[in-house]
Amino acid sequence: MSPKVSIVIPVLEHREELRACLASLDQQTEKAIEVIVIDDGSIDRIQQEDLDGFAFAAKLIRFEENRGAPFARNTGLDSANGEYIVFLDADAHLPTDALEVLIKALVDHPEASFAYPNFRFGKKAFRGRPFDADALREKNYIHTSVLLRKNEAIRFDESLKKFQDWDYFLQLAQQGKKGIWVDRELMVFEERKAAGMSRWLPSFSYDIPWQAIGWTPTFIAWYLKADDIIRTKHDLAPRKKSWLGEGLFFGAWLGLLFLATIIARIVPQANTVLAILVTLIFSRVTYKSPAHGFALMASEYVIGSKGGMLKIGADIVNDGGLGIRQLFFFAFLGLWFFGERWSVYWKYHTDWIKERTIYLLLILTIAYGVLRGFALDQPFVLADANNWGVLLLAFPLYQLIRQNTADIVRPMVAALTVGLVVNAGLSFLLFYIYSHDTGAIQVPVYLFIRRSGIGEITRIFADGSLYRVFIQSQIYWVFAFVIALFAHKTLSKKLRLGLLSIGTAIIVISLSRSFFLGVGAAVGVWVLSMAADAIRLKNLKEPFASVGWTTIAGIAGVLLIAILAFFPIPPSKNGALDDALLNRFDTGEAAAQSRWVLLPALTKEIAKNPILGSGFGKTVTYKSADPRVAATGKEYTTYAFEWGWHDLWLKLGAGVLVVLAWLLFVTNEIRKSTIESDLKRGLIAAILALVVIHAFTPYVNHPLGILAVIMMEVYVSARALTKVVI
Repeated sequence: MSPKVSIVIPVLEHREELRACLASLDQQTEKAIEVIVIDDGSIDRIQQEDLDGFAFAAKLIRFEENRGAPFARNTGLDSANGEYIVFLDADAHLPTDALEVLIKALVDHPEASFAYPNFRFGKKAFRGRPFDADALREKNYIHTSVLLRKNEAIRFDESLKKFQDWDYFLQLAQQGKKGIWVDRELMVFEERKAAGMSRWLPSFSYDIPWQAIGWTPTFIAWYLKADDIIRTKHDLAPRKKSWLGEGLFFGAWLGLLFLATIIARIVPQANTVLAILVTLIFSRVTYKSPAHGFALMASEYVIGSKGGMLKIGADIVNDGGLGIRQLFFFAFLGLWFFGERWSVYWKYHTDWIKERTIYLLLILTIAYGVLRGFALDQPFVLADANNWGVLLLAFPLYQLIRQNTADIVRPMVAALTVGLVVNAGLSFLLFYIYSHDTGAIQVPVYLFIRRSGIGEITRIFADGSLYRVFIQSQIYWVFAFVIALFAHKTLSKKLRLGLLSIGTAIIVISLSRSFFLGVGAAVGVWVLSMAADAIRLKNLKEPFASVGWTTIAGIAGVLLIAILAFFPIPPSKNGALDDALLNRFDTGEAAAQSRWVLLPALTKEIAKNPILGSGFGKTVTYKSADPRVAATGKEYTTYAFEWGWHDLWLKLGAGVLVVLAWLLFVTNEIRKSTIESDLKRGLIAAILALVVIHAFTPYVNHPLGILAVIMMEVYVSARALTKVVI
């Protein structure tokens, strides 16, 4: 009697596993089977005795040298006599009714050429899906060990070392053949620790940007190369990457940066060495992958505020010296300028420069402010103007986009996302520490945050019952909040609500009047846009739903603050947050009073040179209400002012209009872009929020604000040129 099922088992050094596999086959309810074992050149040679003692007929074919699994399977196919065939791995274990269930699936579905089940690889379960040829072109979801109709089986590609199964089923699909999915786990494979044909790693392992590190583990490199071979052979789309791999990469980077910063605060003498080491790591990544190098730099902006977590040449309390942000800046520009990328710069930048003369005009305006400051003998010219150096990053960034050789958007968005998570975690942790009786930990934490330039922790009430946790980089949460506010179609509901609720909490925790006003302006525009949409579409359902979910997110943010503030361990200080909010808007409060005292003095100095300006480094002297200054009885002199637009007018004169023109240009580029309309509105509203915030706290002339604007234009430009979808 001819066998109903032929089972072909290639074996390479898995003699013990083979015996267990044969034992599971011997227990099958379907008894009409034959087994063909192919010894593919094992050193521990498989013997005929290993196949004896079972109820089924077993045949051994031995190769003197290893020929590979595809060749072995094809040899087994040539020797098979059954109506059906299974290509089984030697370490497989099957439930007793596995073959019977698979045969029934093909009998019930005569249109199907093969039946495939769910399977388990070690501890990892893999669930299939209904057969879909298009989905198969994206990734494989079928294991080699399926039940095939023998007369529809094809040969394996013997040139392939990996993904022979994916290639096999792609070939079947191209011939119009289909499979039927059996939603049961009918195959279990051992995870092989020794040399073998299969190994499983989490999918994110392959999505880590190894090329940026400059080293790829052998197995992963082999996997990626094999994946590329299959995609090239079948003209498939590039492999889709998960965000987790990129996220882990940037998370490890920020973890390294924080670890180095902690060590530098504990051992100040190590500050310079650590700054150099971290910069060298950054430089290597930038050299290997400029897009990831920029993303590393951007992630520091989202958490580092002043850019001085590490420094070269700083004193024991981290004052003075060259900050890590400056080191990254010089390393990035240096590698770009002196590398091969400069040699092709003009090829890719000529059109961009013609289209963006505003950048050159802005740089010339800044140069004018520097020269004007020197001409008028201002004392702090370079210290005042150096923030604008960030503008130079626009040139290498746009070259990367124009070359179309790097996806700059993906690592940038991943880095910003991880940075936002770290920023939020740090903000909440600090709020928790200073809203509770955490004792001796408060002083060293305060010194760490202050000396690292990460943020400010300020006592709101004299009894210490409430502190303000302000991190300058929280401005990026303002941008995230505003963008999420508008992007109700582009972002998933969960992501949008998460950004809005966490953003609400962080903005409130910051107790920043400027943030409140900037967000208030954006919210006002959002309400008007919702009303306009309702009138235009004559449909109130969608706008009301968006307003409703946004309100829920805001309430969730406030509840999150309450949970943090009143969590009973350790005892809460129970400071009244509502009183603190009112206190922050009280013009009699010291910081607010100082700001209003500065305004007339600043206006008076502007009036002296309203057109030509007084140049960078221009100082103004006024009587500050800051208790630390007031206690000395002296007036306060500074070149850095809270009134941002007044600051620019004072120093650049009519040149402030060029800064506004730059922001309008970027806004117009976003407006003209092809990105989603709601996301477009969100980005424009974020720039509006920045403009309003800058009126009271300088961000447009701060690296945090300048880079944010550049990244917005980079995003829309990259989306247009590289067809990136985020």
